[in-house]
Amino acid sequence: MQTAELSFDNHYLYVNGKKFFSEIRKPDQGNSNVVWISLPVHSQADLLWDQEVEIAASAYLEGKWIFWALDFGFEKTPVFIHDTSLFYSLGIAIEEFSKRVLSSFQDRTLGVCIFEGDVDFGRYFVWTQQHQEYFEEKKLEYPANIDEEDCRRLFAADIFSDYLQRLCSFLPESVLPFALIDALQLEDRPSFLSLLLSKERFQHLLLGIKQSKVFLGHLTWKEGGWIANPDSGQEEVRIGICLPREERILSRLNGCDDVFHALCRSKLLYRVIPESKLNECWDGIDDLIVWTDLLSDQGKRKIHGFQAAGGRVISVGPLLNLENEISWEDYMNLLA
Repeated sequence: MQTAELSFDNHYLYVNGKKFFSEIRKPDQGNSNVVWISLPVHSQADLLWDQEVEIAASAYLEGKWIFWALDFGFEKTPVFIHDTSLFYSLGIAIEEFSKRVLSSFQDRTLGVCIFEGDVDFGRYFVWTQQHQEYFEEKKLEYPANIDEEDCRRLFAADIFSDYLQRLCSFLPESVLPFALIDALQLEDRPSFLSLLLSKERFQHLLLGIKQSKVFLGHLTWKEGGWIANPDSGQEEVRIGICLPREERILSRLNGCDDVFHALCRSKLLYRVIPESKLNECWDGIDDLIVWTDLLSDQGKRKIHGFQAAGGRVISVGPLLNLENEISWEDYMNLLA
């Protein structure tokens, strides 16, 4: 079977350069073009996957794609992150999977999922005294008015995302590593959710966000259904939101939420782009929404570059006196 080229951008998966809408289902959930196969790789697993390999072989012969879900047991047993022997044990399990299973089906592998869970990342690892000490130091970097629980969420996301991305290093470079995240509990806080699941924090993982109404610049995911939202159809996303640096936006989260809610009410699709990644992620964006008083000096230079490339800046706050710029209020009036 000829090897297909897999790629992705901010909203779609592609096979040989064409948009691919994956209908992912487990073997007992009916027909689909991608089969979800879960393999236990936790510390108590025997790493005997004969049954799973049979299912994969059958799907392969039918010309289907395979989506592997590696079960590390984080849901049942929070991982002790400082345990290096456990980490390398999990790494060996991934390498065994890659050699004994993945190598036979790699040309029909859509991706490998190394995490499926919600945004409460702190419950997936053991919070130690060392973590508490680091957290107390980290809190000093946050604005005084930020809720301690939010600080804890961000810190836990840093710790756990780093662990997941280190586990990814045991996979072959040609494989797309996924994490599927249910963000429902924070959907009414789009600014904070954008920070928590920022591409800066998960830069080596392809995230699928479960049925989210907040367009974070990641793929979307529906359990027992698909990854890469078919409902977005052929409509291209032309609006971007420049997400300010964490230390700048944290003191203004509630106010920034108003912009997200307004776009939602207007049923406008958008893409959240971290300020640090503007240059590499603004392709296809015509209008870029910017909180001008939260921009860093480097961010301002990037905004000038975006405008020079033909984009329009929508300024929330003081105008930057750019040639192609409109205020947020005027922009919303045009949509009314």
